[in-house]
Amino acid sequence: MVPVMLGFGGDYFLSRNFALGAEAGLQAAFITGVDTESGGTSQSVDASGNMQFAYGVLRATLVLGD
Repeated sequence: MVPVMLGFGGDYFLSRNFALGAEAGLQAAFITGVDTESGGTSQSVDASGNMQFAYGVLRATLVLGD
């Protein structure tokens, strides 16, 4: 598997200790080959596939201390 993650986001500080933020991104995984083992013999299977997920997140950040 070859995993790929890409995201973009940011925070907006409403005060010194509190921020609101948002993030959006893509997660994907690509399968390039599969190895199988059966009865002591190993075999390489030519297989390919992928999966993809898009996500969005809203978040709040609280900063404690100086």
